[in-house]
Amino acid sequence: MPPDSPLPPANPASSAGPEKRFSELFELAPFSIQILAPDGRTLRVTRGLIQLDRTVLDPMAIVAGAVEQARPLVEARRHVLCVDGDAGGARIVGDANRLVQALVNLLNNAAKYTPPGGSIDLSVARQGTTLSIRVRDNGLGIDAALLPHVFDLFTQAERSPDRAQGGLGIGLALVKTIVTLHGGQVVASSDGPGAGSEFTVTLPCVVQ
Repeated sequence: MPPDSPLPPANPASSAGPEKRFSELFELAPFSIQILAPDGRTLRVTRGLIQLDRTVLDPMAIVAGAVEQARPLVEARRHVLCVDGDAGGARIVGDANRLVQALVNLLNNAAKYTPPGGSIDLSVARQGTTLSIRVRDNGLGIDAALLPHVFDLFTQAERSPDRAQGGLGIGLALVKTIVTLHGGQVVASSDGPGAGSEFTVTLPCVVQ
């Protein structure tokens, strides 16, 4: 798809790799890119922003939708996926498609970076006016030096020498963008290589 406005021509003498050049273009404005979602839809990102169609949502429906979309990859890699907890009747305001996409990215990330036959746990809990959704795996883990940068563009691709498995490394960056636009936060934690990883999304609940 052509960009919405001309971009600077590439410098053939530049020593920067294609990922660095794309990262630089990602910061330019105005521009737009389209990213293919697992369900065949395209996720359009313009100037780094995502347009939201906000409604009052049942978080458990979001979780169910994400699990359904991520299941093919989880099953292909022979993982065991366990879903636990509930939202305690809480509701959130947001875009259902975008929130599902964020959780799908987290589940797919866990599936990719966990050796075949691993385990992935998704838990939901409500603490007062905050809803938390955690995705935990027993996979490769994240080095302490890389942990602060996991939501940066292309960092995900650097976690593994297998670029075919790691992808472009934009999935977690999109997760952070989507969650932030919903007034929430997403944090990553890991005890290091081989110790698995955990990603926690927190979102504000609707006051009823």
